[in-house]
Parts: sequence; C-alpha cells; structure tokens
Amino acid sequence: GSRHALLARGSVPDFAFLDTDYIVMSGNAREPHPAYDDGGRSLAVADIHDAVEEEVKRVQATLPYVPFHGHSHVKPLTAKQKEKEQQYESLDYEDVVSLVSTEAVAKRTERQKSRLGFIRWVMHAELGILTGIVAFFIDVIVRHIAKFKFDTTSDLAQHSFFGPFFFYVFFNVALVAVASFFVVKIEPLCAGSGIPEIKSYLNGTNIKHVVNMKTLIAKATGVLFSVAGGLNVGKEGPMIHSGAIVAANVSQGDIPVPGMTKKELEYFRNDHEKRDFVSAGAASGVAAAFGAPIGGVLFALEEAASFWDLGLTWRTFFSTMICTFTLNFFQTGTLPPHSWGHLSNPGLINFGSFEGADKSPLYDPQPGYTIVEIPFFLFLGLVGGWSGAAFNWLNTKITKYRQKHLMGPRQRFMEALFVGALTAVCSFLVPYGLPCSRLPEGDINLFDLKQFYCKDNEFSDYATVSFNTQEEAIKVLFHYSGDISLGSLVLFSLVYFFLANITYGIGVPSGLFVPCLLGGCAWGRFFGHLLHEAMPHANINPGTYALIGAASFLGGVARMTISITVIILESTNDINYGLPIMLTIMVAKLTGDRFNEGLYDIHIHLKSVPFLEYEPPEEVDSLTASDVMARPVIVLRPVEKVETILGAIQGSTHSGFPIVIEDPTKAKTSEGGETRKYMVGMILRSQLQVLLHQRVFQRSDSLDDPSNRRLTHQDFNKFYPKWPKMKRIHVTEEDHKLYINLTPYMHQQPHTVSQATSLRRTFTIFRSLGLRHLPVINATNQIVGIITRKDLTHNNIVEVLELKKHGQLTQSAQSTMEASLISMPL
Repeated sequence: GSRHALLARGSVPDFAFLDTDYIVMSGNAREPHPAYDDGGRSLAVADIHDAVEEEVKRVQATLPYVPFHGHSHVKPLTAKQKEKEQQYESLDYEDVVSLVSTEAVAKRTERQKSRLGFIRWVMHAELGILTGIVAFFIDVIVRHIAKFKFDTTSDLAQHSFFGPFFFYVFFNVALVAVASFFVVKIEPLCAGSGIPEIKSYLNGTNIKHVVNMKTLIAKATGVLFSVAGGLNVGKEGPMIHSGAIVAANVSQGDIPVPGMTKKELEYFRNDHEKRDFVSAGAASGVAAAFGAPIGGVLFALEEAASFWDLGLTWRTFFSTMICTFTLNFFQTGTLPPHSWGHLSNPGLINFGSFEGADKSPLYDPQPGYTIVEIPFFLFLGLVGGWSGAAFNWLNTKITKYRQKHLMGPRQRFMEALFVGALTAVCSFLVPYGLPCSRLPEGDINLFDLKQFYCKDNEFSDYATVSFNTQEEAIKVLFHYSGDISLGSLVLFSLVYFFLANITYGIGVPSGLFVPCLLGGCAWGRFFGHLLHEAMPHANINPGTYALIGAASFLGGVARMTISITVIILESTNDINYGLPIMLTIMVAKLTGDRFNEGLYDIHIHLKSVPFLEYEPPEEVDSLTASDVMARPVIVLRPVEKVETILGAIQGSTHSGFPIVIEDPTKAKTSEGGETRKYMVGMILRSQLQVLLHQRVFQRSDSLDDPSNRRLTHQDFNKFYPKWPKMKRIHVTEEDHKLYINLTPYMHQQPHTVSQATSLRRTFTIFRSLGLRHLPVINATNQIVGIITRKDLTHNNIVEVLELKKHGQLTQSAQSTMEASLISMPL
C-alpha cells in the first residue's frame, strides 16, 4: 500500500522498488525530487534500505564459523581440478521469456497445442520402442557369443588342459580388445556405465558428446563385447545411457518421428524439453535391463533426474511400459521355446521364478521368512553398507591412480587387455584347486551346473558361478537347493570383489548393477549356509539370504533405496520379500553414508563436474549471495554496438550478459563516477551468436530504427544445439560501427537475488528453478555480481567457508574472481 501511495504522489520513481522475483523497470520516470539522495531514491526509502542491509550484514558477521564436518568427504578443489571444472558449461533449463518467444506462444492455436501434446506422446512411445530394440540387439549377440565360448571351452576341456585354457583366455582378451577399441578410438565418453554422465546432464551440466549418436553406437556395440568377454561388468548401466541417447535424438528430430514434420519438431529443440526426454530415456533403459517399468520410473526420479513434475511421471511410465513390451515381444520369439506373443521375458536379466518348487527338487521352495530372521537381515544390511563403502573407497583410490598415470589411449587399451586376461585366468584356474560336488538328482537342465574338469556325475560349484554368465550365476545362488561349499563362496566373494573393483573404470563400456548383485549374492548365501548349519530346525533358506545380500551390497555401493527395492521385486517376481529388502537397503545406505558417498556421485566428483546437490551444506547460514558471486560483470545495453558485442563474446567465456539501462534521473554512483545503471534483462551468448550470424544490424542506437530486422523464435530454434561459431561469423570493419537491438530477444524476467540474501535461499532458488545465471543486485536494483553453477557447488562453498575461517573472505574471494573474469566498462 505504501508503494502505491508514494507512486501516486510522484515522490518515488518506479525503478526504486525491487520485485521479489525479478526486476520490473518502468519508463515513466519522474524528475528528481528535492528529498532524493544521489541515487534517485526517496531519503526515507534509502534510509530503510541502508539500515536493513547494514543490520543484515552486522548480524551475519557475528555468526560464528561452523567447521565443515557434516560433509567431511567434500574438500576445496585443487588448481588442476578447477581447470577441469572450467571445461564444463551449463545447460539453459530456464525458458527465455522474450518478446519473440511470447509472440510465438500467442500465435499458437488450440489445435496446434493439442497437436504438440499428441506429438510428445508419440515421441515417448518411439523412444520406448527403439530402446527395447537396442536392448534386444545387445542381448542376442551376447547370448550367442557366450554360448559359443563356453561350449567350445567345455568341449576342449575333455581332451586337455592347455588347449581350452589358451582358447578361453585369448578369446576373452580379443573381445575385450574390441570393446576397448570403441573407447580409445571412437568415443572415450562411452567408457563406464554412463550413469554419472547422464546424472550430471540432468542436473544441468553440458557434457560434450554425452547424448550423441556416435556415443550410442560405441556404447551399445562396445558393451556387448565387454560382457561377452567375461569381464565383471553388466549391460544395465550402458542400457541406461543408451536409452538416454535414443531419447535425446528422438526429441531433436535426429531420429525421424513417423508422420511428424521437421517444423513441428522444432518446438522441442531446447534444453528444457530435451532434459525431460532424457529422463524418460534413462528410465526406459532400466526397464529394458531388468524388465522393471515401475523401477525405471523410480530410478529416474530418485537417482538420475534433478527436476521432475507430474506430467513427466506419466510420460516416463508410458515410455518404460512400451520399452518393456517391445523387448518382451522380441525375446519370447527368439528364446526357447520360441513362443511369439507369450511375453514371459520382460528384461535382459531373468533371475528365475521364486515359485518353482513344483518344477524340480533342485528348485529351492523358498519357504519365506519369519520374524526371527529380521535381525539377521538387518545385520546383512550393516555388512552391505560396510562392504559397499569399502568397495567405493578402494575404487576411488584406483580411479585416482588411473587419472594420474593411465589416461593415454595406449595405457587405457593395455590396461583393459590386462584386466580381461586376469579375469579370464582367475575364472578358469581357481576352480582347479577346489573339490567337486556330486550332481543332484532331478532335472539338472534347470541350472547350468558346470562339470568343467570334474568326473562324470560331478560338477564344480565354483566354476558354476565363475565360469558362467553372471545372470546364470545369480539364478543358481538364488534358487539352487543343493549345497555350495562354504570355501567356494568365500573365495569367490573375495576374488570377485577385487576383480569387479579394478574393472569398473577401465576403458570399456561397463555396468555395475549385476556385478554388485552377484557379489552380494555370494556372501549372502554364505551367511545363509552358516545360519542353516547353526540352526538346522529353524527352516533357514540360503537362497533368501542370497537375495538379501545382493540387495544390501548394491544399496551399499549405489546408495539408492526405493528404486533398487522395486527393481529387485520386479525382476524376481516376488513381493513377499519386499519388507526385508526395504529394511536391508535402508540400513545399507545409512551405514555406507557414514563413510563416503555412492559410487556414481564419487565418480561425478572425480571428473570435476560442477554438480549441484539437493541441499546446500548445513554450514552455509553465515554466508550471503555476495560471498560467492563473481564480479565485475560484463553488461550490455538494450541497443548495443556490434563492436562491443564482439568484445564481450571474444573477450570472455561468459554464457550470459545482463542488459542494463541508465538511471533516467541521471544520478551518479556513490563513487561519483558513472551514471547508475539498472538491470532490465539477460541475453545469452548463443542468442548473440545467432544475431551476429544473421546480421540483424541497424544503423542507429534507436529502438525504432526502420533498418532493424527482427528474427522469430523459430529462427533461433533451427540452430539448436549447434549454435554458430565465432570463426564462421563474418563481420567487417564497417559492421563494427553498426548496432543490434537486443530488446526483442533478451530474457525480460530473469530471476535475481539481493546481495544480502542468505546463501541457503540463493542455493534453493538456483537449484529448484534450474537456472544458469542468477544476477545479484543491491538495494537500488544495480547489478553488483552474478552467480553461476560453479559458485554454488559444495567444493566452492567449502573453500569460501575456509576463507571466512581465516578472515580472508572478502579480499581473497574477490581477487580470485576478478582474476578469472574479464572486466568491461559499463
């Protein structure tokens, strides 16, 4: 009310007021009033602003320093890590609200809006179908290569030792060499699971080539050779990455959408829409890997995506459903008994039914569990958390060594060959030192029990889990009712733990889900056997503990809860074990979090990706926006010279520039120098490059210059995401003297914060809205700094807290920022 009263009397100009979300500049400025200060503010208003700001600063200055012990694993970045971090740029998840975009929305008819909604659903269906086809392609080839390898080795083993040994080792190494070739020669980004990269992309970091078609080809082809090559890796992580790539290319029209024109698909050519499709693609990858459509949605919600809404939930579930159906349809027609349309193989992994007691005495009847066993399940959760934390710690050490000594293409290739050979030698030789077991009575074809070197009517229990596909080994540990020697389980657990650890991170496409499940299965079954022998009348089922152990170790490594629970329940087709799985995974996560982060988060930080966590550190309450903002800021005017725009682009790496206007009252700054300038919008570097490329020049600095030519919203969309590069933009010396009217294209409603805003609130605004830039203003609406993603990472906040601890915050922080930014006159 006081605002409107003052405006009615004409005692305060409109621009003296600050909107809570963004600045609204008015052109109806009044003449200065005798009661104004040198900033054009009413003295009363000025006193209030200054008093409040000074009091805020005084209170915050008295807040004690809180040691950063809540996140002890977070440390300030080194100079080399900061250099790597600078290579990453952010994505523009915030929609630009400009005159041209508003006009485009206003011209859209209701029929066109309905058509766009229909196209979006068709595109989600297509990405589900294509992801299912990619999964089927990987599974078919892996199945045939693995069958040829194991059958040939088994046949040779009946005649000699060295023949099958050398064949098995060299065949595996050759397959691993092909997988590594795709990494070192085709696309280095296809190494690993791809989950850290997709998680970073969905968080707002632009990682080059992460969703390119070349990456998809290298990833999908490479992973089938690394899995078939006997490495302790899975297809699941690469399937998540593959699904995300398919979704990204469908959304951009790079993969044709039947019945849709290129012009219709231009609506989806922006980071916001692409992000939502990538989320659905990652979920579809999980659905294809495990036959778990609901688990896929929950995985995207819990682990992958940083931004979510109800509409995306429905579309993602639709994509996962279509993907599961597609894969199921093709697999049932090609797997025995080749029954097209039977739909009994929903995913790449089949852990076997837990209701198989009537099929064979070999099939464990799975009698369920009793309340007495719940404490044992909780204990498995503790062990899973401890072992998961140990796995993450050891892999972190190994990865740091790799980054320091093994990053060259030749080193990565040779390391992959060495790990492939070591894995093959261990899986072939270790069973020779262990005793054989008698083949049980019944239909032994239900399980792939390996005779290996044993006599007739005998089999090697160690070879059954090591000299076999990982899916078949998990099925045996889950369901086989016969005895597996404790020595074999202990030895396999230790060997597999070590091999899986050194394998994750080598130069091949690799997943971690199935290795974690298999490793947890082994020691879970070992614990179940111990309980069965100690409590013979308690109806203890070792297969149950194999299932719980698998869930606990995966939870201890990945630190996911809801999605893992649903994925395991969907892939095992048994809801009866929902409660123990939930309890175990929760305990495993809480235990592991006491020591370190989940492995995917660790690898994000090892890559120095500027990742924004869900919450800021608890110790930020003594900091404000001004403590982390970058300054000085390069700004432009609404109608700017081409020469100045070129200087801003070529003289800095900034991706956005505030647009400012001079104070209509001609008031000077407090330093008595230039006229005060107020922010009215933001313009992106990509927009400026398009304007320069299209030569949208005018002769004067007037907003109404008749020589001005306006671009449309579609003119910008057609360049996305390959914006014109400066080396391809031809600007003559005569062009330098011309102007560009930025008003129709600038973001007119950018979010801003006051320099006295608490850092916690600043972090929440930036993170929840998916911003790329957050301008910082003072009490008179003048821009004093700007905050980007790198300023709000936990590592940078830790560094600022350390500076504050030593009383060096103001000088050190400002000098560091000024050294990294290029100043331009306002």
